[in-house]
Amino acid sequence: MYYLGKVKFSEDVFSKSKGAYEKITTSQFLVAAESVSDAEKKIYEHLEGSHNFEVSSISESKIEAVIGKLKPESPAATPSK
Repeated sequence: MYYLGKVKFSEDVFSKSKGAYEKITTSQFLVAAESVSDAEKKIYEHLEGSHNFEVSSISESKIEAVIGKLKPESPAATPSK
């Protein structure tokens, strides 16, 4: 079974126009798991070492199967923040 986990990341940023503020972004993760609690555990394990995040929701996905495998991106190909 697949679950969709939504994770909120927060980051303290500063801009001349807004001053200091907290920037929040949301990412989604597709997780193969046996239950909601198993999906949550896998997300925390995947993000181990990351800072300032919280799992905001987990729901059952309507995706029935993932076909094929993507090649992992090299770190040089991943855009920096």
